[in-house]
Amino acid sequence: MKKHFKSITFFMMGVMVCLSSCKKEEIPLNETINTEKIINEEGFTDAELFDMIRALQIDNGALSNITLFGTEYILVGNDIIIPKDEVVERYNSTRAGKNGLGAKHHRATTIFNPKQFGTIDIYGLNEKDKDSGLSKKLQKALKAAVNAYNKLDGLSIKFKLKFDTFNNLKRKGIKADILVVDETDNEKYKLHTGAFAELPRADGSAGFLIETIRLEDRTDKDLKRLFIHELGHSIGFRHTDWDTAASCEVVERIPEKANDSGYGAIHIPGSPRYLKVKTKGPNKVTKKQSDASIAATINSIYSKCNYTKKVYNFTKSDKAALKKLFSAPKKNKKK
Repeated sequence: MKKHFKSITFFMMGVMVCLSSCKKEEIPLNETINTEKIINEEGFTDAELFDMIRALQIDNGALSNITLFGTEYILVGNDIIIPKDEVVERYNSTRAGKNGLGAKHHRATTIFNPKQFGTIDIYGLNEKDKDSGLSKKLQKALKAAVNAYNKLDGLSIKFKLKFDTFNNLKRKGIKADILVVDETDNEKYKLHTGAFAELPRADGSAGFLIETIRLEDRTDKDLKRLFIHELGHSIGFRHTDWDTAASCEVVERIPEKANDSGYGAIHIPGSPRYLKVKTKGPNKVTKKQSDASIAATINSIYSKCNYTKKVYNFTKSDKAALKKLFSAPKKNKKK
């Protein structure tokens, strides 16, 4: 089932979005919510909603308010956005699910479901769209990113990409799984640069919107990498270093507590682990092993600041994580 275009404002309900570089209105954290219980009431204050997000351990950054396309969101750190009206639902569903925290890579609580939704239809607005069209340069980079995914062997996910204007898509009644737009000329974002990408919705459909802002000064390789990264979010990948921002050279881990759990950042089994040096007791870890695990994390195409590491394509561990989540079904051999 595809999603319908509703208006040029791209009104979005029930989504999580990844964001780069955003001006924030800081609001202090309140520690009063009992995060061990399922929440049923409505009408929470911002501080109470912030406590629920802290319990979800979505990211280790500061919490603040932001409004996009007329919808109110909570900004977590500098690159994740959650609609305010979804916080309680996400909190309840993840508390009930008891998803545990592991290591790298990580996926969102909900990932794209290829069995239910099939090929992912991407529509990019082209340069003829005066409001939100992608330049030829951005279109070229998006094509390269889509091709990079489609060339991977053994995956059940496939992308199909086309370009048109928003008015044509609306007039033709065309439905899309992912819509890619550029908001460089939007006055709201005159201080911003980077990209947004929604994580998958609760029904398993792909995140609907990818949005770019002021990226024309990037190289073709940089833009291809950016779109590979954002498409990863659309199908369910979290940042490999979501809890440390180590690729950004900011090592700031979430303090470990007895009741901490990685709701919203679920370890993908078999992917590299972020190992600390351990010289005593069982399961010793050498510095060489620790360095290798850190490198696998921060050099990933899905790391938070992968542009600082000059990573332009999938690493070996990225491919392994993709196969773990989206391995194509094995074909029965003919007798």
